[in-house]
Amino acid sequence: MVNRNWALLDAVSAPCPGRLNEDAYGIRGDMAWVIDGASPLGSQGSRTESVARSFSRYVSGRLRRASESRAPLIDILADASDGFDVEDSPLPPSAAIGLVRLGTDSCEFAVLADVIVCVRGENSTLSIADDRMRSVTDEANRAISRELASGKSLEEARRAIEDVLIAQRVERMNQQVPDAYWVLTPDPESAMNAYTGQVEMTGSGIVLLASDGFGRLVEDALRQTWTELLDQCLETGVVPVLKQLREVERLDAGEPRSFPRLSRHDDATALMIAN
Repeated sequence: MVNRNWALLDAVSAPCPGRLNEDAYGIRGDMAWVIDGASPLGSQGSRTESVARSFSRYVSGRLRRASESRAPLIDILADASDGFDVEDSPLPPSAAIGLVRLGTDSCEFAVLADVIVCVRGENSTLSIADDRMRSVTDEANRAISRELASGKSLEEARRAIEDVLIAQRVERMNQQVPDAYWVLTPDPESAMNAYTGQVEMTGSGIVLLASDGFGRLVEDALRQTWTELLDQCLETGVVPVLKQLREVERLDAGEPRSFPRLSRHDDATALMIAN
């Protein structure tokens, strides 16, 4: 059997302004991925390399070395996250991830948390998301909106809900259960709960993998569809799209804001590939 490989069309990965980039991405042979590291709440403004950044790069490096493996994607993902040196912290490192592999007639995927995989075949475009994450994101945005409506600044609003968000994150990572939403951690069990599947791709196809920081253009800022965003990326490239996002975020920096979010900016990563 002849394996098909991905070809890189375009990519961008930019940090939240003033911070280090905790995202990572890669493409090797028939596999490609985007990783969105989750920094501990309350760590904004730190100039030191975060555990989340280290974890993202650790997983990315191990995925690169595993690119020729024929094992199921969740097994590859579990092995890639295993062995990371967990520091003494109440919040061990975690990340969202989207991982795809090109087969002879399909595109396999494994997704955890809020990285989006957008697949375009010959006749349609499909956005793949771990919908278990949606309720948590919506709850956090509603909480921020309530605090902003009371007259607080963004920083004050974030501090007001931070204890609740930390408690949720600790509970999530200590008591993850099936049917609840999962994130990737150094515990291989987390990878076993990824949302997995495959999309038919017998002819030519294009895949866009995006962190939620890039996906804001769909989810929040411009209310685009993923089909529209993919069209825009193909027409202009992903860097101009990111510049557009940063401008929208800048103009929406005051309170109340037109689209609620936990931070004005976020790390933003997009990887566009074709077979």
